[in-house]
Amino acid sequence: RRTQRQRQPDYVPRPPNPFICFRQDWLRRLQRGEVDYSGPRDQRTMSFRISADWREMPETAKAKFRREALQRKRQHALKYPGYKFAP
Repeated sequence: RRTQRQRQPDYVPRPPNPFICFRQDWLRRLQRGEVDYSGPRDQRTMSFRISADWREMPETAKAKFRREALQRKRQHALKYPGYKFAP
């Protein structure tokens, strides 16, 4: 579901934070069958599981997603110079 703002041609998405990078990775691994999850496939229920996995993950494992988020933030800055988050 897209908001009215996202439909505008000048809309610039926010760069993902480490948790969002983890969430995207988790969902990709789920599609490939690499995640042991047999619960309901609705976003709300899966979000509870994903956030629990994130909280339980050791900081050393989270570092991978922090690096990825930083890299994607740099790419975002090159693609959208002058971007400033304005809710």
